Amino acid sequence: MNRIKLKTWLLWSLILIALGLVSEYFLVHRSPVDSSQELVSHNFTLNLLQSSPSPSDIQTGAINRFKEESQKDNFLSSLKKCAPDLNDPTVDSPESLIQYLSHEIGLTIKDPILENYHLELRDGSIRRIQVLGSDNTNSSNKVEVRYFKLDAEGIPERIPFPPGESLQSLLTQSQVLRHELRTHWVLRNGTLLNLEWHDNSIYEFQMHHLGKILSCRYRSCTCP
Repeated sequence: MNRIKLKTWLLWSLILIALGLVSEYFLVHRSPVDSSQELVSHNFTLNLLQSSPSPSDIQTGAINRFKEESQKDNFLSSLKKCAPDLNDPTVDSPESLIQYLSHEIGLTIKDPILENYHLELRDGSIRRIQVLGSDNTNSSNKVEVRYFKLDAEGIPERIPFPPGESLQSLLTQSQVLRHELRTHWVLRNGTLLNLEWHDNSIYEFQMHHLGKILSCRYRSCTCP
């Protein structure tokens, strides 16, 4: 019995010694790949914690990227590729294209989808009015008017419409800082247009014409 206990004790002693040697090897001679991976992971976490962009940084970056994209002027070449039949000498901009289509071809449908007014009231406060198509098809009024103020971070917060006021009265009493309009057009030849105006300029549009789609933001366009 004592011999069996002695053998068992010796066996476990050898196992523990072997495990100790293996552990020491991996601690001292761990491969540089594992170490570098841990360092990359650690630095990546620190970057996420320390370098998270603020909302203003994100907005500035988006504006800069948009300016870079909008510097590309291929409007005329894209129009010629997508709609060679509309290659008229008077058409040299998105605005003149829309004017040409409305006058020379004509409209069957012209639906406003969304309209935004950025206002400054007489007391200097900033408000926004949004006009959009109503989802209630049983309503005699096919548009819905919403009124907003801006919180401390400039985020719109919906508020009740001022009593006794109308859209027109508010526009008359305020300074319109910016006007945005989205519309959907259907031309007599079946061409479809989705337009977004900022003040008196076309910000972007999409034209479905003879099986092709011309998409433009300012004068930067694509015609797949």
